[in-house]
Amino acid sequence: MIQNKLILEELKQFPLQAVIWGILAGNNKGQVFELSDNSVLILEAGNNDPFVFIAGPITSRSIEETIAYVSHASYPTIYCHPKYHHLFLEKNWDFLLRAEMYLEPHFVPQPIQNGLVIEPIESIELFKKCYWFKETSARYGSSEKFLKVGKGYALRQGEKILSEAYADYIGSGCIEIGIVTHPDHRSQGFGAQVASYLVGKCLEQNYIPGWSCQINNRASMRVATKVGFSISHYYMQMAPTVGNTLGNPLVQWIKENPDWTI
Repeated sequence: MIQNKLILEELKQFPLQAVIWGILAGNNKGQVFELSDNSVLILEAGNNDPFVFIAGPITSRSIEETIAYVSHASYPTIYCHPKYHHLFLEKNWDFLLRAEMYLEPHFVPQPIQNGLVIEPIESIELFKKCYWFKETSARYGSSEKFLKVGKGYALRQGEKILSEAYADYIGSGCIEIGIVTHPDHRSQGFGAQVASYLVGKCLEQNYIPGWSCQINNRASMRVATKVGFSISHYYMQMAPTVGNTLGNPLVQWIKENPDWTI
């Protein structure tokens, strides 16, 4: 789909590798657009707050094209090389800080509490009972596509589903993990149990499990650390303004320091 080798090499340096290659491999729903000046836009589809990636040389015209492509979404988050961030700031977009985490060596799966069962989400009957049925189906393009190529597990007590863990994206040997616990059963350790089980299954199949979230998502960070993940690094995405104030001196400073990174 993308033939430019320089673009492909640049994409390998981006965060969220499972998201990028999951879209390019066709596991997850997405689109690829050629922008002006030979840059490439990868847009996650089926999500109102999609991940977006731009690789290659970026200009003001490229940014205008990108904003037009994501205008349907309520809160797109865009990753590109930091030296181009000032172009988004000039369009009144803001920084969004995320943490990317890695799994510590010597991972040990958590024991399952008595009376609880973890079941693979492999049937449409079970999938339809899940809290993230609609969101996961949209991410893969359909429920049938998820059941064919996706991975997910439900932690249940009797017929009641307490928490779910998914391989939200699968690409290039990497998996991005997503979890959700029913609102009535949160803060009881259920998310960590089912996520830990999914991580064990990923390792058995030689996938590299990854975890990332916005830095204000403390619940996700707490579960990740319980499972055995540690913060590797932070990175910036660009997102529509949410009221943050970014003065002109900051915009000018970034222009004058194009190799600045965080």
